[in-house]
Amino acid sequence: MEPRNLIMERDGARNRPRVEIRPAAGPSVWRGDEQVARDWILSLDAEDCAEIEGAAAMLLGRRLETVGAQDFRLPRVAPKLNAMAETLAQGAGFVMLRGLPSARMSPELVEIAYWGIGAHLGIGVSQSVA
Repeated sequence: MEPRNLIMERDGARNRPRVEIRPAAGPSVWRGDEQVARDWILSLDAEDCAEIEGAAAMLLGRRLETVGAQDFRLPRVAPKLNAMAETLAQGAGFVMLRGLPSARMSPELVEIAYWGIGAHLGIGVSQSVA
């Protein structure tokens, strides 16, 4: 069935404006089979990972809520994260970050690393009750 535009005419009794409802369009409207992995997967290389791990290590012991993008300095990775943020906000609305070697990192370091990456994408809010 083809999408169609629906038009609600002005209702004389209630004096409502005419509203035209159109099918959603743009980069945030997509089907899975239309997605190309190279457009939504961000792969980190060894230097990217080293920079992220180093930034996280410098912040060990700090409360996550006190860490912002300005604290989690990533001169090499930040442009990639900016592109990622653009895709999230103006593009398909999803991305996959691949390559961070979390298996070899301590849980605390992983926590700070992901928080710091997130700080470059938006404002973090802890969901922990502690």
